[in-house]
Amino acid sequence: MARLQIPSYIIPSRREVRGMKYAPPFTLGENKIVGTYNKRTDLSPPDLVGKGGLTHYGDAYSGTGVDYSKRFALPGAGLFDGLASPGTAYGGQNLTEENVKSRVTNMPPDILLYGDQFYEDPLYFPPNSQQAIWWYQRVKERGQQLGKPYRAFGQYGDTTTYTVKSWESGVLPTDNRYRKYYASSAMARTSCSYFNQMWNLRGTNVNAYAYNWSYAQEYYMKKHCMEVVRLGQTDQTDPLLNFCILFMWALIEGTSGRGYMHNLNLWEKDIAGGIYKQRRHMNWDFDFCVALIFAVGFCVGNGVIYWESATEGVDDTKMPPVNADNIWVGEGSAPSATNGAPAKPVSILDSLYVATAWYKACERTNGLPWVYLEYKIDDGPWITPAPDGATILEHAAAGATGSGSTLKLKGRGDCMGRFSGTAYDFYYFNPALGKHLSETVTVRFSNGKTFTNRIQGKTMGVFTETAS
Repeated sequence: MARLQIPSYIIPSRREVRGMKYAPPFTLGENKIVGTYNKRTDLSPPDLVGKGGLTHYGDAYSGTGVDYSKRFALPGAGLFDGLASPGTAYGGQNLTEENVKSRVTNMPPDILLYGDQFYEDPLYFPPNSQQAIWWYQRVKERGQQLGKPYRAFGQYGDTTTYTVKSWESGVLPTDNRYRKYYASSAMARTSCSYFNQMWNLRGTNVNAYAYNWSYAQEYYMKKHCMEVVRLGQTDQTDPLLNFCILFMWALIEGTSGRGYMHNLNLWEKDIAGGIYKQRRHMNWDFDFCVALIFAVGFCVGNGVIYWESATEGVDDTKMPPVNADNIWVGEGSAPSATNGAPAKPVSILDSLYVATAWYKACERTNGLPWVYLEYKIDDGPWITPAPDGATILEHAAAGATGSGSTLKLKGRGDCMGRFSGTAYDFYYFNPALGKHLSETVTVRFSNGKTFTNRIQGKTMGVFTETAS
């Protein structure tokens, strides 16, 4: 069986991001967007482009010969400081059309991919505000005037885009309040305000931030949102506007009203002579991130922007200089260096490089849509895709017990694939099954071809088979 493995250049147990330096150069095809920020002190941001399928870097970097077309920009509302007095409804309420559009003109003209962080800083404004409309009108106009293929995906975690952070209490995911959006592209466009005006100015994004303690339901909700948005975009004929990316941050800041969690979390690393402790956010599970990027970002969406913060060191034998957050517990002085070990295991970002490697391996079937497959567990009944396209909602609702206030969701495996001639590519991922368990899964393509594999829970299996 041709099950894909984690590439040898990826070592999740290390703290460093290895894909950035050691992944081979390749492209994914299908115009997939793959962007992130440099996390290694021994690389500069342009070094990232091409390795592991990366198309864009997000760092504000300048220098001789830098290709700005490979950078994506996430400007914040600090761009407008001093242009207006704060408003009462929102900070940037008093910014005029001239104020906003002039700042677009000040952006480097060769940057072709834009998001924004305009909901931060004193003169902030919402993504559905008149100021946001002016901004993206000018971005689109400028691209047309310069003859450049400008694309934009909006605010990170764009609140104008269809977003389900949790299923309504006591309601199954298969309820019509979610299912109705699969009826048609026109119905999908009633899901969110993005389709009122913004979809004629820019693309959008589905955010992948941690909102729930349930990995399984988090996965189902992200995929459901991406499917609805992409269905709604079906009638958009401009390829520069017809796209939706997964905007991802794999750290857990806070969930379900429990507040910010990093203040109580200390990462520890043994270094000769003592222990290095650092106060930082917790990470999502590595295998979950791989599945989210592969299935939601690539199979359904148009790519992934993986947000991150400052560059980290790569010397595992030392720690960053001691301060209030870099804590040394040991005898003698700390073995520290500016190039010391990352403050947290930033190798979580290597989940992006695993997903790109696996998607690259499926290029034999590039250009074909990924479709839900029939599958069965052991000798159980065949689980068939929903005729109306709402398969992921049925996966999310499977195994639920109770009702109303006692409703408890469980979920089941998700399986998609595509084939061309003798090439069969498919994945199976059961986010509801514990990692200590596994199941025998038989998948069946529309032509009757079947494949059987044993797959661990909460771990994606991606397969590239050849069969006559």
